[in-house]
Amino acid sequence: GLVMTEALVWAVVPTATVEMARDATVLVATRNENNQMGNGFGSGVVISETGIVLTNYHVIHRAEIIRVWFYDPSDSNYSYAKVIGIDPVADLALLQLELDSDFPPTVYLEIEQETPVIAEPVVAIGHPVGLQWTVTTGSINHQARPGKITPYVNVIQHSAEINKGNSGGPLINANGDIVGINTY
Repeated sequence: GLVMTEALVWAVVPTATVEMARDATVLVATRNENNQMGNGFGSGVVISETGIVLTNYHVIHRAEIIRVWFYDPSDSNYSYAKVIGIDPVADLALLQLELDSDFPPTVYLEIEQETPVIAEPVVAIGHPVGLQWTVTTGSINHQARPGKITPYVNVIQHSAEINKGNSGGPLINANGDIVGINTY
């Protein structure tokens, strides 16, 4: 006879969720001691209402000036930021935005506490090869691959396309929670 099995069907990530996550995703650009751009350029994500941004350490490494741009098609809203924490082994950094009192309220994302499930749909948001606020979709392929940057940190493998400039940007689930930080 026919055997019925329980199957888990994943929903896609809703557009409203992606738009909210896009608003919390920032463009991070740095200048080094020679006042030149190009030392660091990537993505980040706001993780608190007080303006804390999570990004990759390699994006802000050796930066003296950090500017963070927000998604706003009609304006060029940016803020300066300072480094408040680093973990070079995990390739992570925390930035504190220097927000003016008249700056719009900050949208932020929560960090998912549970390990993502194989085949779970995900969305990567960032700035690959200079294409700002690009959204790519995929799914979780593996939960704990050995890291190529460091053998001390396992990484999540996913199929959402990422390129140079996506570094530091969020990988979100269908709830809009951060399941990982993309590293190119």
